[in-house]
Amino acid sequence: MTEHKASICFKVLTLTCIYVRYLHTMKRTRAKQIEALIENFHGIRRKLLSDNCLGDLRSTITHTQWRVLVLVAGRKETALKDIAMALDITSSAATQLVDGLVQGGYMTRAVHDEDRRVTWLSITPKATQLFGVMQ
Repeated sequence: MTEHKASICFKVLTLTCIYVRYLHTMKRTRAKQIEALIENFHGIRRKLLSDNCLGDLRSTITHTQWRVLVLVAGRKETALKDIAMALDITSSAATQLVDGLVQGGYMTRAVHDEDRRVTWLSITPKATQLFGVMQ
């Protein structure tokens, strides 16, 4: 191979390596941008909860309890085990979350007509009003 052809091959190989590194960096950069975006959303949420714009909500509803409310509001029928599965938590942890929401007046429980082991959950008008404040 002549020196000129070797030089061209080396340049093509170098440019190819640079391009591959660029693509790899772009993928990492995109992932970092997505992570930053998610962190910004969490920052906005923390800011909302720390300001008085939501009143006493910050002292009554946790982030996980809010997720439970959204889950229950988005389904026709929700059982306690559905919450445990959706949040990947134990049934007792789900029970504790729901207990706090029931005590706060955001959720109600109803025993299944045919199977007393099943408890149906629903949101109250107070929780519906909370959704309006958050929007």
